[in-house]
Amino acid sequence: MIASFLDGAAAMACLAVGAFFVRFWRESADRLSACLATAFWIFAVNYAVLGLLPFADERRAYAFALRLVGFVAILVGVVSKSRELTEHLRVDQRGEAD
Repeated sequence: MIASFLDGAAAMACLAVGAFFVRFWRESADRLSACLATAFWIFAVNYAVLGLLPFADERRAYAFALRLVGFVAILVGVVSKSRELTEHLRVDQRGEAD
């Protein structure tokens, strides 16, 4: 009972964090913010699924595949941002201003 409540609270928190990153993405159009928002919404779905499934259900292991997808979304955002910053520094070193 308490575990389901905590999973629901974690899902709500992940939805709120995802909404924060969507707001930041709208202001800056930064791809990393969009990836983080997507990841946190996937985490919210993961926690909701875990809260709905009984604790002894063998399908709970499959719910963690959602968490893997969320972490891959974060990784994609970080790599994308890193490449963007590296390209920006490369352009600055050549003496070309934006």
